[in-house]
Amino acid sequence: MFAKEEIWLWQLTDGWGKQPEGNGIGEGGLAPVTASSASPPAVAKAVKPKGGGVVAEVTAASTIASHQSAVAPEAVLDKVQLRKLRYQERQTLLSDTAGISEVQQAHERLSFNNDNILRAEAAEYVYKVDEFNRGALDVLPEAPPGLQIINPEDIGLNQEHFTNKQSGFGAALFKSEINGETMLTYRGTNNAVTGKQDWLTNLKQGSGLETDQYNQAMDLARSTRHTIGKDFTIVGHSLGGGLASSGVAVTGRSGYTFNSAGLHPKTAARKNGLSIADTSRLITTQAVKGEVLTMAQSLGTKAVLAGAAAAIGGPIVGMLAAIGIAAFNALPKAAGTMLDLPSIKGGNPVAKHGMDQVIDGIEAQKAEDIETLSNVSRAYNG
Repeated sequence: MFAKEEIWLWQLTDGWGKQPEGNGIGEGGLAPVTASSASPPAVAKAVKPKGGGVVAEVTAASTIASHQSAVAPEAVLDKVQLRKLRYQERQTLLSDTAGISEVQQAHERLSFNNDNILRAEAAEYVYKVDEFNRGALDVLPEAPPGLQIINPEDIGLNQEHFTNKQSGFGAALFKSEINGETMLTYRGTNNAVTGKQDWLTNLKQGSGLETDQYNQAMDLARSTRHTIGKDFTIVGHSLGGGLASSGVAVTGRSGYTFNSAGLHPKTAARKNGLSIADTSRLITTQAVKGEVLTMAQSLGTKAVLAGAAAAIGGPIVGMLAAIGIAAFNALPKAAGTMLDLPSIKGGNPVAKHGMDQVIDGIEAQKAEDIETLSNVSRAYNG
């Protein structure tokens, strides 16, 4: 039936850009931090003084003996305060350049990305939170500055609403100290921990079949709205983006997704949710150019995302995944208004799927727009 169409066997990374070792698909992971072989004449670094906080220390290679550090007292700020300060500086820049027609596009994009970077960080961090909640991690890594986890019991729910070991469903509720936003955030496919359940969910939902994870996502979204009201957004990456889209459909809250799975029309309809068209009006989705999932959706190619299913669930699951995807006439497209992100690290389509590439793309756009608006602000405002 699909003899003329190309079938690609790619392994989809988890949200932190990781792939199981020995897959032969290229690095595709988080780039290691390496030190330059040649030190610059001057080195700026952050140091943590006694009592907490962060200060700026600048040392010169030629004068280290006589000038160990130069510390500005006003620079003693903790990481959250520094993040708030940078956020507010961008808000001030946006205010100073509002209404200037020649930079309208840069203004609109920075206005969006200044907040959406916080959502992207939540969409990445939820992977580690979920691993910790289900016992795959002994120690929870430090959160991005200003991102707080809301205890489910504090809002009348329990952890079972957010972590289901049988279905593989995972989510967390976050609040940002930076902009005050509360984010119901869904975890995407995690090959190393819940890969088998996640891949079966991807395949079944993509073909219109009922799944436990999507039902749990919609139930959680409604429970969250019932307990905390309407003042929250819904966020997710990959499979988590599809889950987030279903949550938007049954609550009417705003959604923000990244390299997102598509939502089949039958999924939300089972819970009397909004149509795909109405749901899409409430969602903004960002996708890295050339990443595997969005490419499969937009090009209609039978991109077989089965490598990870084979690695996690064995050859039988991998074979079923390949057959399942190949049987689709088309993968459901991600719901929402699509915004492109550049791929800064490059790599193959699987490497571009990870949240590390999403965050790099947003930061690159922010830097470009800050420069554009700053130049205009100086010209207009002196």
